[in-house]
Amino acid sequence: MSQIVPTQNGWIDTDPFGMKQAQQIGLQLRQQANADQEFKTQQILDNQKLSVNDIMNHLNLAKVANPIDASGNVATPGTPATLNQTTSQPDEGNAVQDSSTLDQLRNLPAQQMGPQLDPTGNTLPQQQPTPPPGAPSSGGDLNSQLLNLPQTRTSLNPGTPAGTRPADPTRTVTYSDGQGNQSQYEIKNPDDLAAVDAASARAKFQATAVPMKIDAATQKSMGVSLPDQIWVDPDHLAQYMTATGQAQQVPTSAAAQAAGLPATVPLKNLAQVVQVMNNQNTVSGANTRNQTTNDTRSTIADNAQTGAGDRNAATNATRLKVAADNNATTIQAKNITREQFLSGGGGTPGQQGVQNRFMVRQQAAQQKSLQAVQAQEDQVHAVRTQLGEDLKNPAITDAQKTAKLAQLKTTAYQVQSYQTRKASILGATPPPKAVQDAIPEGTQGPAPDGHIWRKQGGIVYLVQ
Repeated sequence: MSQIVPTQNGWIDTDPFGMKQAQQIGLQLRQQANADQEFKTQQILDNQKLSVNDIMNHLNLAKVANPIDASGNVATPGTPATLNQTTSQPDEGNAVQDSSTLDQLRNLPAQQMGPQLDPTGNTLPQQQPTPPPGAPSSGGDLNSQLLNLPQTRTSLNPGTPAGTRPADPTRTVTYSDGQGNQSQYEIKNPDDLAAVDAASARAKFQATAVPMKIDAATQKSMGVSLPDQIWVDPDHLAQYMTATGQAQQVPTSAAAQAAGLPATVPLKNLAQVVQVMNNQNTVSGANTRNQTTNDTRSTIADNAQTGAGDRNAATNATRLKVAADNNATTIQAKNITREQFLSGGGGTPGQQGVQNRFMVRQQAAQQKSLQAVQAQEDQVHAVRTQLGEDLKNPAITDAQKTAKLAQLKTTAYQVQSYQTRKASILGATPPPKAVQDAIPEGTQGPAPDGHIWRKQGGIVYLVQ
């Protein structure tokens, strides 16, 4: 269909031949065909999915349920026929264990019981079975092989044939497949389900189990009696190999043995051995570091103490030297009399005046100190005089006399102390105690420094 649109110069037909309309119709037809093809493909996939689900459902139902026939009965399996075997007595033949006989029976080649026909109806050529290793070359048929086997006595148990029974309504379910067909099933009881699971597990184990040899050392390490070879489930193979490897004995180091650990331990205990040795090494390292730190601290303290002692000794020596120099100067100054200072022209007139005033003040202070000590000494002399008068009293008791004599002795010590203080003020040195004791009573004599001392009443007095 043409389309006429306005322009600047008039009107124009944009699709005079209908090409655009044809293209639109073609596009719609392709879209419709694609949608139809997608629908059919999806329908096929859905049908396939329903078929797969139906197959899986039937397989699952075969495991957990038994089918119910049109009469409402369920097939019951019969007991298969069994052989009861007994071993022959030693005097009845070359008998072996039943299991060995059964294994030989299982390993016999299949015997064709009659002529076989091909699809055209012709008789196939018979193939002679291959005799087992160790069998005699003559009489290779089945009868000769059976005659050469170790004999065992067997009795056949025919078992019970399969039968049917009515389905249990309480365990009956209905299943509808994808086409709408319905069928009924009886859910198996828990014992039957457990038997199916056990049979499936046994079949899987027999098909996939791996033989593993167990050496004597491994049996001993496990502490149980095991056969030389066992069959292990592949799911447990890694666990078995790990357990076996963990039980292997490994030697320990000399340091571990010195620490009290055994010479060999199972691999599973090796981590504990490493932990024990790491702990021991950690403690040993810590002790070494602590000892080194303590030794360093002790050395630093000794050096500090030695340095302090040296510095103190040097300081004390300097102080003693300064004090000795000061004392020497003081003694020298004390020994210079005023007349020596003035006659020697000691200094300027101003300095001599200062010296005179200093000596006057010094003499005044010295005299004042002497007067104070003398006043205290006079008090003690007064006490001594009173004690002497009391001792002259004939009415005094012995106890009083003893007490006053002790008091008199104490006052003698006090007077002697005042004499020593006077000597210190005047710059005199008291004679030693041995010299004082050697001075006769009532006599006097010079001391080493030139001062005169007199002994009176057991007391040494400074005379001049």
